[in-house]
Amino acid sequence: MSTRAPEEWTAAERSRANIAAMALTAELLRSPRALTDADRETLRAYSGWGGLSLRKLAPRFPAGVPLPDERQLIHDYYTPQLISDAIARAVAPLLPALAGADGAVRALEPSAGIGRFPSAFAAHAPKVPAIRWQAVEYSKLSATLLQALFPDLPVFVGPFERWVADNDDERFELVVANPRMASAARRRPRIPTGAIASPWTTPTPTSCGARWICWRRTGSASW
Repeated sequence: MSTRAPEEWTAAERSRANIAAMALTAELLRSPRALTDADRETLRAYSGWGGLSLRKLAPRFPAGVPLPDERQLIHDYYTPQLISDAIARAVAPLLPALAGADGAVRALEPSAGIGRFPSAFAAHAPKVPAIRWQAVEYSKLSATLLQALFPDLPVFVGPFERWVADNDDERFELVVANPRMASAARRRPRIPTGAIASPWTTPTPTSCGARWICWRRTGSASW
């Protein structure tokens, strides 16, 4: 595996790594087993399909996992691990003060991708307090790989707004995300009535960030 970050790879290198991660995930779904360090490296090398080609590679996609769709060519980019690691190191000293009554920090990642933020906190945050993650991921393919990499991680597959509608009573001490931005003319947030924490109302900005900022409760920390 290259020592360079996936963001530095050529399109061909990213494509090969993506297909390898998909193939490994399909294998794990067929025959579950404990992950090796090499398995984790293969899965973490998946970088999404933003800026790549699907048509030429379609014959090489393995059976048994969701297929990428054309929309992912536009928006399927993940936060570089270097940035995720820096955020985790910056937030780590704050975690003890955020711990809930049970001594753990409940954390939400509303656009989890391949789990680079949970990976960063696992590497750079102290073991105490424990972080209990809830991940939300729109892409079925990304969510499938995320669950392969983190078998014990609760992952909701679908729009964040749908998760909010079904989990309006959830509370978190920490929200971590690097939300993509979208044009208000192209995408309006669909936040159900009653799902938004007072005093905010339905926002006009349409990034994932606007949607979770309007949902988050007071008393939490968000990055």
